[in-house]
Amino acid sequence: MSKDITPQLFQRYFEAGKLGSLKIEIPECYRCTEMKVNLDELFRHSTSIKFFEYQTRPKDIVSMCIFGSTLYKHFLIGEREIEEKILKKPTIQEEEKSFLSRIISRLLYKIFNNDNEALEVVNRAYKVREAPEDFDVMVVTKEGLTADKLIIPQTRTEGDNYGSWQVIDHSAVETKKLIPNEYGYIEVRGGKELHIVYRSVEQLLNGIGKGDTVSESVVRYGIPIIGQRSFEDVIQGVTMPKREPLHQIEWTEDLEGKLQGKIL
Repeated sequence: MSKDITPQLFQRYFEAGKLGSLKIEIPECYRCTEMKVNLDELFRHSTSIKFFEYQTRPKDIVSMCIFGSTLYKHFLIGEREIEEKILKKPTIQEEEKSFLSRIISRLLYKIFNNDNEALEVVNRAYKVREAPEDFDVMVVTKEGLTADKLIIPQTRTEGDNYGSWQVIDHSAVETKKLIPNEYGYIEVRGGKELHIVYRSVEQLLNGIGKGDTVSESVVRYGIPIIGQRSFEDVIQGVTMPKREPLHQIEWTEDLEGKLQGKIL
């Protein structure tokens, strides 16, 4: 595919119902292994499309860039102690048994006795990345007329005759995370906030070196989703901060012709 997805091309995908998702897998991240943004929802919220009226018209968009902690390579790995439950070490009497007898006896103990009595709690230190708080996107426009937006996942209650539970609407940004239990880990899906900020070309360039850390972050390591060539043209005269992105986006079309992206 072309490495330059113009706003007009992106809009054509949107109008044809052919926008898929953009995902990133986050290694060494405790309880957050993947984030995925719905491109249709991203474009809808970015342009505030409602009843065919535009708050920010697609033709006014110069570029759209990801920045922030989602681009994990730009953030240090910390260390955290994680509590885990493991099988207790065998007693002296158990050590004297054969290996097979030991396994059978401990399985029987786990099945017919209290699981917690067969387990012990240990703290282990792991190198981990903190999970991103949100999915940050900057929309660079020809004119700076639009206020920032924060799209928050909504929680609703569902239930049946046996009880009720909370369901998170992750229509914009979906996450996968791993929750430990005594048998290993289970995968849980959730949602994150979609944070959209706006800068005109003039605001973006004028904010560099003057305390606009968002603009500086985008110039230094932001990855364009839309308007790759236009973004390069905008920042070509900027010498500081130095441009040093560590990620790139791989775009493909799936069998249904939907645009799918993966941050590498």
